Order: sequence, then C-alpha cells, then structure tokens
Amino acid sequence: MTDNQSEIRVKRDNVETALDAPALDEDLFVNLDRDVPTVGLPTNVDVRYQDAADEDDEMAADGGTVSSSRVATTGFALTSNQGWYASSAGAFALAVAGYLWGIGGTATSLSGISAFATLVAGAVLLYVGSGAYWRGLSQ
Repeated sequence: MTDNQSEIRVKRDNVETALDAPALDEDLFVNLDRDVPTVGLPTNVDVRYQDAADEDDEMAADGGTVSSSRVATTGFALTSNQGWYASSAGAFALAVAGYLWGIGGTATSLSGISAFATLVAGAVLLYVGSGAYWRGLSQ
C-alpha cells in the first residue's frame, strides 16, 4: 500500500463525514442517502458480504480509536441552564407588563405602550427559554 491521503467518506442526510485512511490506495465512499445505499470501494479490496441473518459472525476491530464529537443544536441552541434563566426573565417580564397595564395603561399612553412591549418581550423569552429548558432535560 502507498502512503497517501486516502479517506473513508460516509454521506448521510446530505452531511458527509470523512476519516483519514492512509493505508488505502484509494478513497472508500458510502452513500446512505439513496434508496439503495451505495458503496464505492478501491479496486484492490477483498469484498465480503455480511448477511443480516448470520448472527454468529461478529465484526472485530483492531483496537484503534477514532476521536469524534457530535453537536446537536436545535432552536436557538440555548443550554438547559440558559433556558431556565430566559424562562424566568420572561415570567418576570409578563408580571411587569401586567403591573404597567394595571396602573392605568391605555393603548395610547406611555405606560400602555411599555406594557405591550414588555408583554411581547416576555412572551418571546418565555417561549424560547422554556423550549430550550425542556429539550435540555429530555437529552
């Protein structure tokens, strides 16, 4: 085998992940996005088919390790702790909006406009924060 920059590439959900494989002469490619998954192999590779019914045959590794990390971000990518603080700030903003409306706020007065703006900000903070908080607890 030659010492080159070959790699193993796997494509799934339109995301391609590559690992260095200098022991290969050519790249190895697996595409899982197609109806029938496709595998592209180098020309001088011994191919063995694994039948799903063969439970006695187990794959063995050479003991090597590959460092990897997975990052899942959803929504506004707040941690559970940040979500709790955002939810608390949103609840407090809703209480302040109720107070401002209660001291004589009408739609045209400064107190009424402030109450409405605080209400909208509080609702947004509560929505974003509670979603992040509960998603963080479920993981």
